[in-house]
Amino acid sequence: MADFLNRLLRPLFKLIFLKLYPPLPWREKILWFFSKNYFINGAVDLLRTTTELSKNGYFVFWNHCTEDAETFDDINNSYNFYLYFIECAKSIGRAPYVTLSLKMSQFGCFNQNKARADLGKYFLEMIIRFASGAGMTVILDGERLVYAEAVADCARKMNEKYANTGVRLQAYNPKFKELLDEIFFWNSLTKASLPLGFCKGAYNELPAVSAAATRENMIKGVRACYDKICPVSLDTNDHRLANEISLGILPRAPFGRPRPTFGLLYNVKPWLARQLKERGEIVRIYLPVITGDQDRHGVPARGQWEKFAIRRLIERPVYILMPLKTFMDKILLRKDYF
Repeated sequence: MADFLNRLLRPLFKLIFLKLYPPLPWREKILWFFSKNYFINGAVDLLRTTTELSKNGYFVFWNHCTEDAETFDDINNSYNFYLYFIECAKSIGRAPYVTLSLKMSQFGCFNQNKARADLGKYFLEMIIRFASGAGMTVILDGERLVYAEAVADCARKMNEKYANTGVRLQAYNPKFKELLDEIFFWNSLTKASLPLGFCKGAYNELPAVSAAATRENMIKGVRACYDKICPVSLDTNDHRLANEISLGILPRAPFGRPRPTFGLLYNVKPWLARQLKERGEIVRIYLPVITGDQDRHGVPARGQWEKFAIRRLIERPVYILMPLKTFMDKILLRKDYF
């Protein structure tokens, strides 16, 4: 149902946010009302939320919410934020619970300017190296489909050097199975085990396969990882898909054959996260982090969070219902993770 609504509403949301929204007065306050329950707002909120979740048996993804780095300052800011993340995780003794989830485009790795792209790749590797020293995993998140092979190739190279890097594959990619087979082949050659994540897809792209084919890719991909003894995280809020894999597809894993873990977006379905954890599954909560600099109305300074929120709302218009959903979750006692 959600997938159908997203497809139905996407053209309308493109019109609203790309044409009607920019000239509106107080627009960031309007957007913040519909987005604030989705974000982690600043370091204090991040460390408090991470500590609470990890004490109650959850793991977390940390992602700094920025779009493509276009300037040297953008690249440097991404580097500094993720470096700060590593220090934060170490300072509260939670580094083993934290996986850094980042995009190569956040570091300008695909920038048309070679100097910027080279600097971004250098900074990206430094973050991966520092994270490895702290005992933290890094997963390279899905990009636009044109970059999918380059992201997977970078993950393999970084994993070979630092043994802590994985890649999230988008199941709406027509080349999903091909990429997966290449990773399995690389694993067999190197005797490595590249950590994987599967999500439906992060961008609205024409080459994407249908919703039914995307779902089938995720199920077949999890089965293949189980057979190949390859660690995988099923990163979706689709409770039917999560429960089908948790309860109906895979038997209880024998020794040496790990079950998939489950990644869910912060505040979207806490009841599903709790249900999976109580069933014995490993659950990671994806925490989208923004800077936390606020005006006197409590609205974060306009910038990358606004671009990020607009892109996400165009991709998944049902997120506009987050305030209503949060209110209903409180009434139905479905808000708590614990």
